[in-house]
Amino acid sequence: MTTKILRSSLVCFVLVWCCADIVGGPLPEKLPEHPRLFFTKQREAEIKEQIKTDPFLDQLVKELVKKADRVKTEPPSKYDIPDGIRLLGQSRRSIDRTTALAFAYRMTGNKEYADAAITEMLTVCRFKDWNPKHYLDTAEMAEQTLGRLSIPVFISPGNHDYFSPRSPYARLNKRPNIHIFKSSAVEYKELPDLKVRVWGAGFNAAFCPPLLSGFRKADKDDYLDIMVIHGDVGVRDSVYNPISESDLESCGMDYVALGHAHSFSGPKRAGNTYYAWPGCAEGRGFDETGDKGVIIADVEAGRTTVRFESLRGRRYEIRRVDVTGFDSPLEAVLNNLPDHDTSRDIYRIVLTGECEIKPDTSAVRREAEGRFFELSVSDKTSLRRDIWEKTGENTLRGLFLSKMRQKYDVADSEDGRELVSAAVKYGLAALDRREEDTLI
Repeated sequence: MTTKILRSSLVCFVLVWCCADIVGGPLPEKLPEHPRLFFTKQREAEIKEQIKTDPFLDQLVKELVKKADRVKTEPPSKYDIPDGIRLLGQSRRSIDRTTALAFAYRMTGNKEYADAAITEMLTVCRFKDWNPKHYLDTAEMAEQTLGRLSIPVFISPGNHDYFSPRSPYARLNKRPNIHIFKSSAVEYKELPDLKVRVWGAGFNAAFCPPLLSGFRKADKDDYLDIMVIHGDVGVRDSVYNPISESDLESCGMDYVALGHAHSFSGPKRAGNTYYAWPGCAEGRGFDETGDKGVIIADVEAGRTTVRFESLRGRRYEIRRVDVTGFDSPLEAVLNNLPDHDTSRDIYRIVLTGECEIKPDTSAVRREAEGRFFELSVSDKTSLRRDIWEKTGENTLRGLFLSKMRQKYDVADSEDGRELVSAAVKYGLAALDRREEDTLI
């Protein structure tokens, strides 16, 4: 019998989030009715029945609905840090608003409340960030969002968000669907309905010794074994839980969802253990360029498929533009801009190649910046010159050029002459102690 599980791992350098839901294979006869957490249909029916005979409860429900009436006419929460430090006020306002709206919808069935609650949640999700400088803001926003999911969520704290009695994890309200691996000892939590064990461990300090060295689960049974863990694969001397290929091969997991590295690994396999890491969910600087996202892993016994899913958030990109042959650097830039929408992206354009005069980078930026969230332009060009002008001089440069000119003159094709010219430019760059990409 094979049970097929969809495993969605949202992994960034501070934690691993692993969310599970059934997508195929043998299902239970009947799954619990939505909503499965926090406020069930059964509890809803009990309250509606109880208010018929309980005046105090009836008044309390009416007050909460009245509050929701007020909330739904107000604008959604906004990104506001009045003291320059904390977003916490908006985080807690959003939780309070969403809870009131959702409760009123469940009590009345009025879809206006549900629509307002959804608008509030989407607005918060579109904030430019959740104020990572003040981590409790981010933690509360994350808990609020993840706690509303009707699926189990597993968090493995890493080097930036390690678990300790003083960490934000220890101060958050406990949500029934969220499990945090608080110990550096590997442990597991069973999901009997899915026939899955989710294993994991967490950092308890900024640095962490090997956690999987010598670890191996018991012999295989009819459960799928999945692990979420923060670690540095293939870096033997790492201080961030170094994990070797042999550790992964012998651990007995069907799939290991990893965090720590900042770029997507692609699907990997060590023996019968599949593993991958998606990198950070969104770039935070020019050392984290390109598309960022999450992994959707389809896990079953003996086979795992891994797919990268872009979150289509803000991207950092470095784009090198060769101005050689264009009438102006601006023309070169405009002819080399990407076709897709870059209005949310942060770009650094580096001008390279040869030109008659040094580019006005400020003018280029002014003309192009409307296409980007933020744009910087740097100049790495060189002034155009006759590369052969020193040929024949009694210098190292002159001797080099004389030898290369002979090769240029006997080249039997235009491609051959272009190749020699490129070699000359690289050679002159080396003599001048310049980078070769300033020339071509």
